[in-house]
Amino acid sequence: MSWSPPVTITTEAHQVRLTPIALVRELATRYGRGRFSFDAACTQSTCVICRAGWPCTMEHPIDALSVPWLGSVWFNPPWKDVGRWVSKAAQEMARPDGPMCCVGLLPARMGSEWVQPVLRCGGRFVFPVGRVAYGGSGTSPFEASFVLVLERPLMVSDYRKTAEDEPGVMDLAQERLL
Repeated sequence: MSWSPPVTITTEAHQVRLTPIALVRELATRYGRGRFSFDAACTQSTCVICRAGWPCTMEHPIDALSVPWLGSVWFNPPWKDVGRWVSKAAQEMARPDGPMCCVGLLPARMGSEWVQPVLRCGGRFVFPVGRVAYGGSGTSPFEASFVLVLERPLMVSDYRKTAEDEPGVMDLAQERLL
């Protein structure tokens, strides 16, 4: 598999912005089921999974735009190319065996062509209060950022009643005693 990095650090350093780990941990707690299992838009040195100390199962470098995403996915893509990354996240969420959620930190540009398709596929935007202070660069180049959250719906039809759902004789006897 050929690999092209999401950013070229030597020529496009302004595209490399390290998301603060404390912010990533908070987003993982709120939306990623406690941790993210895949950082889709990273290089080996910018991977938030590794920087946060979570188990990292992916070898770097990887071309995340051409491989399936699984688990709880984090992505902070190069902002000059957000559309392809958001499109990939929506595509992955549409797969029956796709990720449980995709969470991305993006520039708050509501007029961008990629915003409406995300809303139509069930994505939502969360607006953090304040301006993100990125590692290495200090602050965001934009006045505002937002967090894109794509979550798999809870389909109750996937959880059919089984024998273990039936109360046992002892359970019924204990209920009568109470």
